[in-house]
Amino acid sequence: MFPKRFAIIALLTCFFFAIFVFQFQRDQGILPSTTRFLCPSAPQSTSKPNATVDLSEVPFPKKIWQSWKSPVSMLEGGDLDNVRSWKKLNPEYRYELLTDAAAETYVLDTFLATRPDIVEVFLSLHSVILRSDFLRYLLLLGDGGVYSDIDTKNLKPVRDWIPSWYAEDTNIVVGIEVDEPDGQKWSGWRYNYQFCQWTIMSKPGHPIIETVVDRVIKSLWDMADKQNTTLNRVKTFSEDVIATTGPGAFTDAVFEILTEQAGKNITAHDITRLKSPKLLGDVLILPVNAFAPGQSHSKAGKPEDDGSLVQHMWKSSWWGDNPQGNFEDHKKKKEEEEEQKKKEEEQKSQKDENNSGQGNANQKRQEDGLRRQEEER
Repeated sequence: MFPKRFAIIALLTCFFFAIFVFQFQRDQGILPSTTRFLCPSAPQSTSKPNATVDLSEVPFPKKIWQSWKSPVSMLEGGDLDNVRSWKKLNPEYRYELLTDAAAETYVLDTFLATRPDIVEVFLSLHSVILRSDFLRYLLLLGDGGVYSDIDTKNLKPVRDWIPSWYAEDTNIVVGIEVDEPDGQKWSGWRYNYQFCQWTIMSKPGHPIIETVVDRVIKSLWDMADKQNTTLNRVKTFSEDVIATTGPGAFTDAVFEILTEQAGKNITAHDITRLKSPKLLGDVLILPVNAFAPGQSHSKAGKPEDDGSLVQHMWKSSWWGDNPQGNFEDHKKKKEEEEEQKKKEEEQKSQKDENNSGQGNANQKRQEDGLRRQEEER
């Protein structure tokens, strides 16, 4: 009995020592970007923990996930009001806000045995936004439920998000953020048509979530290799974040699975300007006003509209660590540039008119002079 207990204690001691060594080397920048420390002899796993599960037989977990640097007890102001909105409208759901430490514990407990590549990448990231983006996918991969950013306000109960006639066939719910497939692309967008990832509802292990997780891992390693550095020292600009872990990466994964399920290429033009939810395969796509009301583009509608489910407050705290400013700043800058361009065109037009008038006056003087010369003769 005692030898067995000692053996277990010894194994646990070795495990935590290995984690300590990894964390130390990571923080010191010792690990090269090609290191696979936690499982050096194993290939990069692409196995899915829920690959054999028929999701149609699995109910949506009644869980609401959020993440932030401090626990609920330390929130105040708008953040606290937002959290209360989720709790008040969904009393039957388990609400959980993960701090940074709790997030690491969750990832270790959930994926160390089945996806050590996930654990390695997550623990290596120092960028707040890269971690935050990655974490939401991991929560939905491992447990499922609803993930929503801390700067979102719940407007309608989650139980009302899926129309009853789609309920049996829906395994994931995604909302549109940008719906301007034929319009001009704004700064801050990767695509003119884009799915938001500040709010996602999914059953555990949905193929879209699996796909975006694998995409994120590959993209982050590629970025580290390109910069010839380690994951913990990767430098990102806002466009890198959007493409690697943000809505650009999520949009790519959604279209990949939509196309795979449909057996034909699905593009933005198949689902643009939706007036009501649309089911493609097992993916329920919500119109732009569902998760993104109040935006000044895409005919997003208002938060008080009947179809609005979530309001994003655009706190965008992560932009401060990633150059390029935030989305609304881009919009304001673009409007200012257009106004300046308009003024310059008006000034040029006025100058042309003045030059034309001056030219006509000179021509008239020349004609008058010639006329006087003829008269003198």
